[in-house]
Amino acid sequence: MAHKNQNAELAAPADPDALADAIESLFQPLARMLVRQGIGARSTLEFVKRAYVLATIDVLKERELPTTTSRLSVFTGLTSREIDNITGSAKRVGGGSRSVADLAAILMMAWHEDPRYAFTLAGTPYELEYEVSGTKPSFVALVREFAPGHDPKELLQELVRGGAARINPETNRIQAVSRAFIAQPYSKASVKRLERLLRNFTDTLYENFQTPEAEARRFERNVFADFAISEEAEEAFRTTVRTHAQPFLESLDKWLQEQPVAAENGRRVGVAVFGFLEPYEQSAEVVTNTPARPKRLPGFPGVERSVSTISSSDPEIARDPNERLGVIDRQKDDKGT
Repeated sequence: MAHKNQNAELAAPADPDALADAIESLFQPLARMLVRQGIGARSTLEFVKRAYVLATIDVLKERELPTTTSRLSVFTGLTSREIDNITGSAKRVGGGSRSVADLAAILMMAWHEDPRYAFTLAGTPYELEYEVSGTKPSFVALVREFAPGHDPKELLQELVRGGAARINPETNRIQAVSRAFIAQPYSKASVKRLERLLRNFTDTLYENFQTPEAEARRFERNVFADFAISEEAEEAFRTTVRTHAQPFLESLDKWLQEQPVAAENGRRVGVAVFGFLEPYEQSAEVVTNTPARPKRLPGFPGVERSVSTISSSDPEIARDPNERLGVIDRQKDDKGT
């Protein structure tokens, strides 16, 4: 008698409604940012359409199917005119010049690690003159070497705004205050950083959903309190995260910088660490007693046990939900249409 496949039992069937609910929930923080910046739903809908068309093109290419206007119209539900407008003006994500956040990170790494700009044994960056003659280290020399072609004044302004550097009022020299660069909210640099972080995170989740073998998935774990803690404990937790996470990220950054440069392959590796404060929606009933601390599984208190659910197939893009499963695969025999 055949044994039951326990892994198959753990793999939940595709649930488009659950996915739609999850997308709506994760979009709400982004929607709040858009509302605060005066970007309305109509404008948001336009770039959602663009993103959907670009994603559909990617899936069709993965399936080795032609990306004709009529096919894109059928799969997305958009008109042929909308498809033509989007494909005619779409700019693909990625490539191009480095963002200000990337340049700032490179500068701060060099300022802390290069012996010409820092006392490396102690990890202490030197104060730098803005510009000097000769070979003496300066901020302009730092920019010319590690961010060639960019304006030193603009980069200095971004570093000062982000709290990574300051100008010493007594010496008029530039000091490195923090290795980490945090751009001002809603600035161009911070928006590009938001784009990159969210795209990389959601892309990791997508790849893990598409990868049945657990050992082949990208690393993605989290830890959280499944019970309420005091505001003092919340602040202590934030301090603990900053204390331990920053050196960890710096060690990874140093490891990456030690790797030899390979031939261009169109990929970049990285890792992100962030803290979060998750809203907890209680029932309408008034809680009169302090709830008991939940029981935990032994070994890893507070660590989420479930990893990404195994997905048996790609998210389908057919108009009729009942025909989503395998609709693109069925058209492999019809590539000429």
